[in-house]
Amino acid sequence: MRPGERALARRYAAAFVAAAGAGSADGRASREDQAVKDLAAAAERVAPEEACFRDPRRSMEEKQARLKSLAGQISAVTLRFLHLLLENKRLGLLSAAALESSRVLDDQRGILRAYASAAAPLGAGQEESLRRGLERLSGRKIVLSTRVDEEVLAGVEVRAGDWVLDASLRGRMKRLRESLTAG
Repeated sequence: MRPGERALARRYAAAFVAAAGAGSADGRASREDQAVKDLAAAAERVAPEEACFRDPRRSMEEKQARLKSLAGQISAVTLRFLHLLLENKRLGLLSAAALESSRVLDDQRGILRAYASAAAPLGAGQEESLRRGLERLSGRKIVLSTRVDEEVLAGVEVRAGDWVLDASLRGRMKRLRESLTAG
Protein backbone atom coordinates (compact mmCIF):
# COMPACT_ATOMS: atom_id res chain seq x y z
CA MET A 1 0.00 0.00 0.00
CA ARG A 2 1.39 3.39 -0.97
CA PRO A 3 1.87 6.14 1.62
CA GLY A 4 -1.34 7.93 2.33
CA GLU A 5 -3.57 5.12 1.11
CA ARG A 6 -4.17 3.82 4.64
CA ALA A 7 -5.34 7.28 5.72
CA LEU A 8 -7.58 7.49 2.65
CA ALA A 9 -8.95 4.00 3.33
CA ARG A 10 -9.67 5.06 6.93
CA ARG A 11 -11.62 8.12 5.73
CA TYR A 12 -13.68 5.97 3.39
CA ALA A 13 -14.20 3.45 6.21
CA ALA A 14 -15.34 6.14 8.65
CA ALA A 15 -17.86 7.38 6.10
CA PHE A 16 -19.03 3.82 5.47
CA VAL A 17 -19.55 3.09 9.18
CA ALA A 18 -21.41 6.39 9.60
CA ALA A 19 -23.67 5.55 6.64
CA ALA A 20 -24.28 2.04 7.98
CA GLY A 21 -25.36 3.45 11.34
CA ALA A 22 -27.50 6.25 9.90
CA GLY A 23 -31.18 6.20 10.70
CA SER A 24 -32.83 5.20 13.91
CA ALA A 25 -30.72 4.43 16.97
CA ASP A 26 -32.70 1.23 17.51
CA GLY A 27 -30.66 -1.71 16.25
CA ARG A 28 -27.82 0.56 15.14
CA ALA A 29 -25.00 -1.60 16.51
CA SER A 30 -26.23 -4.73 14.78
CA ARG A 31 -26.67 -2.87 11.47
CA GLU A 32 -23.11 -1.52 11.68
CA ASP A 33 -21.72 -4.92 12.62
CA GLN A 34 -23.52 -6.59 9.73
CA ALA A 35 -22.38 -3.92 7.26
CA VAL A 36 -18.75 -4.34 8.37
CA LYS A 37 -19.05 -8.13 7.98
CA ASP A 38 -20.64 -7.68 4.55
CA LEU A 39 -17.81 -5.39 3.48
CA ALA A 40 -15.14 -7.85 4.63
CA ALA A 41 -16.85 -10.71 2.79
CA ALA A 42 -17.25 -8.62 -0.36
CA ALA A 43 -13.58 -7.60 -0.20
CA GLU A 44 -12.54 -11.27 -0.13
CA ARG A 45 -14.65 -12.05 -3.18
CA VAL A 46 -13.77 -8.92 -5.18
CA ALA A 47 -10.00 -8.78 -4.54
CA PRO A 48 -9.04 -11.65 -6.90
CA GLU A 49 -11.03 -9.99 -9.71
CA GLU A 50 -9.71 -6.46 -9.17
CA ALA A 51 -7.92 -6.32 -12.55
CA CYS A 52 -11.19 -6.58 -14.47
CA PHE A 53 -12.40 -3.37 -12.80
CA ARG A 54 -9.36 -1.47 -14.11
CA ASP A 55 -9.94 -2.65 -17.68
CA PRO A 56 -10.74 0.45 -19.76
CA ARG A 57 -12.50 -1.69 -22.39
CA ARG A 58 -15.31 -2.51 -19.97
CA SER A 59 -18.13 -0.04 -19.50
CA MET A 60 -19.07 1.25 -16.07
CA GLU A 61 -22.37 -0.66 -16.33
CA GLU A 62 -20.48 -3.93 -16.95
CA LYS A 63 -18.19 -3.24 -14.03
CA GLN A 64 -21.12 -2.42 -11.73
CA ALA A 65 -22.96 -5.60 -12.75
CA ARG A 66 -19.80 -7.69 -12.18
CA LEU A 67 -19.27 -6.02 -8.81
CA LYS A 68 -22.84 -6.75 -7.75
CA SER A 69 -22.57 -10.40 -8.76
CA LEU A 70 -19.24 -10.83 -6.93
CA ALA A 71 -20.44 -9.05 -3.80
CA GLY A 72 -23.29 -11.53 -3.28
CA GLN A 73 -26.06 -10.92 -0.76
CA ILE A 74 -25.03 -7.75 1.07
CA SER A 75 -26.84 -4.77 2.53
CA ALA A 76 -27.84 -1.88 0.30
CA VAL A 77 -25.47 0.51 2.08
CA THR A 78 -22.54 -1.86 1.48
CA LEU A 79 -23.42 -2.21 -2.21
CA ARG A 80 -23.67 1.59 -2.55
CA PHE A 81 -20.25 1.89 -0.90
CA LEU A 82 -18.75 -0.61 -3.37
CA HIS A 83 -20.23 1.35 -6.28
CA LEU A 84 -18.81 4.57 -4.82
CA LEU A 85 -15.32 3.05 -4.67
CA LEU A 86 -15.69 1.80 -8.24
CA GLU A 87 -16.91 5.14 -9.58
CA ASN A 88 -14.10 7.02 -7.82
CA LYS A 89 -11.55 4.51 -9.13
CA ARG A 90 -10.69 3.53 -5.56
CA LEU A 91 -11.71 -0.14 -5.62
CA GLY A 92 -8.06 -0.95 -4.88
CA LEU A 93 -8.71 0.41 -1.38
CA LEU A 94 -11.50 -2.08 -0.71
CA SER A 95 -9.49 -4.56 1.40
CA ALA A 96 -7.89 -1.76 3.42
CA ALA A 97 -11.25 -0.01 3.86
CA ALA A 98 -12.81 -3.26 5.09
CA LEU A 99 -10.06 -3.67 7.68
CA GLU A 100 -10.23 -0.01 8.69
CA SER A 101 -14.04 -0.12 9.01
CA SER A 102 -13.67 -2.74 11.72
CA ARG A 103 -11.11 -0.53 13.48
CA VAL A 104 -13.32 2.55 13.18
CA LEU A 105 -16.22 0.64 14.72
CA ASP A 106 -14.00 -0.57 17.57
CA ASP A 107 -12.73 2.99 18.15
CA GLN A 108 -16.30 4.31 18.34
CA ARG A 109 -17.12 1.66 20.94
CA GLY A 110 -13.96 2.24 22.99
CA ILE A 111 -12.59 -1.21 22.17
CA LEU A 112 -8.92 -2.00 21.64
CA ARG A 113 -7.93 -5.36 20.22
CA ALA A 114 -4.76 -6.79 21.75
CA TYR A 115 -2.75 -9.80 20.66
CA ALA A 116 -0.53 -11.57 23.19
CA SER A 117 2.19 -14.10 22.40
CA ALA A 118 3.59 -16.33 25.13
CA ALA A 119 5.96 -19.32 25.18
CA ALA A 120 3.27 -21.50 26.79
CA PRO A 121 -0.52 -21.25 26.92
CA LEU A 122 -1.75 -18.67 29.42
CA GLY A 123 -4.11 -19.90 32.11
CA ALA A 124 -7.57 -18.33 32.38
CA GLY A 125 -6.48 -16.33 35.45
CA GLN A 126 -3.32 -15.09 33.75
CA GLU A 127 -5.22 -14.09 30.63
CA GLU A 128 -7.84 -12.22 32.68
CA SER A 129 -5.15 -10.49 34.74
CA LEU A 130 -3.34 -9.42 31.57
CA ARG A 131 -6.58 -8.14 30.03
CA ARG A 132 -7.45 -6.10 33.15
CA GLY A 133 -3.92 -4.66 33.30
CA LEU A 134 -4.11 -3.64 29.64
CA GLU A 135 -7.50 -2.02 30.26
CA ARG A 136 -6.02 0.03 33.12
CA LEU A 137 -3.04 0.99 30.96
CA SER A 138 -5.06 1.94 27.87
CA GLY A 139 -8.26 3.21 29.47
CA ARG A 140 -10.26 1.19 26.94
CA LYS A 141 -12.08 -2.14 26.88
CA ILE A 142 -9.64 -4.81 25.70
CA VAL A 143 -10.52 -7.76 23.49
CA LEU A 144 -7.57 -10.08 23.99
CA SER A 145 -6.41 -12.86 21.67
CA THR A 146 -3.57 -15.10 22.75
CA ARG A 147 -1.30 -17.50 20.93
CA VAL A 148 1.68 -19.68 21.73
CA ASP A 149 5.02 -18.62 20.22
CA GLU A 150 7.94 -20.69 21.47
CA GLU A 151 10.41 -18.05 20.21
CA VAL A 152 9.23 -15.74 22.99
CA LEU A 153 11.14 -18.10 25.37
CA ALA A 154 9.49 -16.72 28.53
CA GLY A 155 7.21 -13.84 29.44
CA VAL A 156 4.77 -12.25 27.03
CA GLU A 157 4.67 -9.88 24.04
CA VAL A 158 1.54 -7.79 23.54
CA ARG A 159 0.56 -5.83 20.44
CA ALA A 160 -2.38 -3.46 20.70
CA GLY A 161 -3.06 -0.82 18.10
CA ASP A 162 0.17 1.05 17.43
CA TRP A 163 2.03 0.03 20.57
CA VAL A 164 3.98 -3.03 21.62
CA LEU A 165 4.61 -4.17 25.18
CA ASP A 166 7.54 -6.58 25.21
CA ALA A 167 7.99 -8.35 28.54
CA SER A 168 9.56 -11.44 26.98
CA LEU A 169 12.93 -13.03 27.55
CA ARG A 170 13.61 -12.76 23.82
CA GLY A 171 13.01 -8.99 24.00
CA ARG A 172 15.21 -8.60 27.06
CA MET A 173 18.04 -10.50 25.39
CA LYS A 174 17.73 -8.37 22.27
CA ARG A 175 17.88 -5.14 24.32
CA LEU A 176 20.88 -6.46 26.25
CA ARG A 177 22.68 -7.35 23.00
CA GLU A 178 21.96 -3.87 21.60
CA SER A 179 23.27 -2.14 24.73
CA LEU A 180 26.44 -4.26 24.74
CA THR A 181 27.21 -3.60 21.08
CA ALA A 182 26.39 0.12 21.33
CA GLY A 183 28.81 0.96 24.03
